[in-house]
Amino acid sequence: MGNTYEVRKIFVEKIPVKKPTDIQEKLFESLVSLVQHAKKVGALSAANFLEDLIDACVMECYFRDHMAERDLLFHDKIMERLIGYDPDASEEDQSEFHTLFHITLNSPKHPVRNQLLRLTADSPDLLAVIKREGAV
Repeated sequence: MGNTYEVRKIFVEKIPVKKPTDIQEKLFESLVSLVQHAKKVGALSAANFLEDLIDACVMECYFRDHMAERDLLFHDKIMERLIGYDPDASEEDQSEFHTLFHITLNSPKHPVRNQLLRLTADSPDLLAVIKREGAV
């Protein structure tokens, strides 16, 4: 019936979904909260950057060894920067935090920004395919 698919339980059950560690759960909760806040205040550049970080962190959950071989690990570097983040802080404090977080990690000399830029070039057969096929 034209470009539609029926999702069946038998196929969905076979999709491997990793259970995050407590640290990974905290990482994703914080990043998602920051994205939501950035979108809420209209900081779309920061929101896009944060979404790219989330994508890279999800990839790391599944392909850690592959990414380690290419010096493309993100979790530890990002967690260092999230230590002082409080999702229950005031709007003003959250704006200040996400602005500083974005400016710092997205600065031209910061390793996180440079790793994001290298992600697809350093892994054209895996991570580049995932990014391309997962684009909405």
